[in-house]
Amino acid sequence: MKGGGYLLEILPAEGEMSQAQLKEELLTLVSSCLREDEVAVYDGGASIADMQNAKVERYVVRLPINCTTGRNYLPAQEGRGRPREYGEIVKPIARSYKGKILPSTLPSLQDEFSFEGRVINSTFAVTLLVKETDIR
Repeated sequence: MKGGGYLLEILPAEGEMSQAQLKEELLTLVSSCLREDEVAVYDGGASIADMQNAKVERYVVRLPINCTTGRNYLPAQEGRGRPREYGEIVKPIARSYKGKILPSTLPSLQDEFSFEGRVINSTFAVTLLVKETDIR
C-alpha cells in the first residue's frame, strides 16, 4: 500500500451500540494510538466536534463545502461594550446569500506542490474550533 498505511484493528459494534457510540469509541481508540509523527485523516462522517470530544490531537477532517468554523482565540476588543465570547467566524469558500457575495476568509497557510506530474494547490485554516465554542 502506498504511503505505508495498514490495518491496525477492527472494531465491531457491541450489542445494541449505536452508530454514534461506535464512532465515539473508534475516535477515542485513534486518539490513544496516534503516534507523534502521525495525523488522523477523515473523509467525512466525523466532525471537528467529534475530534475534539475524543481528544484527537492532530487531524484533518473534510467538512461540507459550505461549512463555517471559528478561530480558537478572541479578536481584539473594539471600544466599549460586552466582551466577545467567540472567535472570528471562518468561511473557507466564498458564497452568496440573498444576492450578496460573502467573501471567504483568507487561509492561514497556502502551499503548492507537485505529485505524479500534477501541481496541487492547497489552502489551510489552522487554530479552528466548532463555531459555537465559548472561549472566554
